[in-house]
Amino acid sequence: MPVTLTNMKADASSHLAFRSLSAAGPGTAAGVVSRLRALSFWLAVALPWVLLGFVLTGGAGRWPGLFVGLVLATLAFASLGHGHAR
Repeated sequence: MPVTLTNMKADASSHLAFRSLSAAGPGTAAGVVSRLRALSFWLAVALPWVLLGFVLTGGAGRWPGLFVGLVLATLAFASLGHGHAR
């Protein structure tokens, strides 16, 4: 394959992407923290909808301990996922 400007850009961008993945890859501490922060963020986004359904169906009155636990989990996930930048 002949070397063109497009090929050079693709090689450079894939090399930079590989370097950034290897720097904060899934096995590194930074990669693990990043994944946990992202997971916490998205759980904090989704759990209020679960809580709303739980309240509307009467589950909060039947299982108040579970309701309080879900509220506390939502707050904890919101705190942990606060720094997620996506």
